[in-house]
Amino acid sequence: MVHDRLLDAAHVDRFKTLILPNIAALSDGQCRQLREYVGRGGGIVATFETSLYDEWGGCLTNFGLADLFGASYDGGMDSRMMNSYLRLENDPATGKRHPILAGWKTPSGSSTASRACTPSPRPTTATRR
Repeated sequence: MVHDRLLDAAHVDRFKTLILPNIAALSDGQCRQLREYVGRGGGIVATFETSLYDEWGGCLTNFGLADLFGASYDGGMDSRMMNSYLRLENDPATGKRHPILAGWKTPSGSSTASRACTPSPRPTTATRR
């Protein structure tokens, strides 16, 4: 686990991938640090509203990390979703889980968010609303 105020190279470069589970509020500086991390070969996995708000909770017109996501926020929010579930299974060919899941000791099924942002496939610049 990495604290959101410690995204500099000294703290994040030991990880191959950073998972950003709905880290909605990120400053311009934090977004810059995440871009630099990816530029040095790191990967990110982000969910839901990650980077859609500034550090003060002000909503942006687009994800602050849209360029990394390769997608833009189209302004929509689908709140009609019922609970969805994630099921982690072993690879049928090897009988093992992917290495990124090593040590995961949770049940194979997990409930996820009941709302979803609706992205579009082209990144655009984020601005304040």
